[in-house]
Amino acid sequence: MFSRRRSWPGAAVLLAEAFFLLARASAGYGGTNAPPTGTKLATHPAFRLAVRFAAERVEQPLCRAIYADFVDGAGRPLRERLERLHLSPAEHLARLVFEDGDRDPLCHEANDVIAYTSPLSPIVRVCTSRFVRTMHKSPPFAAASVLHEQLHTLGLGENPPKPEEITERVLALCGR
Repeated sequence: MFSRRRSWPGAAVLLAEAFFLLARASAGYGGTNAPPTGTKLATHPAFRLAVRFAAERVEQPLCRAIYADFVDGAGRPLRERLERLHLSPAEHLARLVFEDGDRDPLCHEANDVIAYTSPLSPIVRVCTSRFVRTMHKSPPFAAASVLHEQLHTLGLGENPPKPEEITERVLALCGR
């Protein structure tokens, strides 16, 4: 976890961007909209479909407003981070690393968690079994959950805003 030092607001961002680029290179991304292969999660059709739904939604102007509505720890809109990375929301989403977290304690302890990450981390851990059940019940909610986690990878913290508030805003702008 990064410490939040007011005297070096850009240091954490630069470090996170370097980590993002390193993780992207080590994940072997070739610029596609598919998550990395080789994990139970990435090959599951329900997950791949949710990521595709999310990528399609962020191409819509109303949905793109989520990147202006939410801010990072320094109060900058997340859209500015995308601009600094020279990536569209869909391109950024395609470069994230989604890992199977079914064995993680958080996937067993918290009944409402289907995915999680830390601000500025390019790695999203997904409770695959729960995620797949969610996708079957509500594809829009599953896609919104993918976008919710993407917002964290761009620097959005939590509490505030509450996790439910983030997901509700994503659903309101990106479709139910």
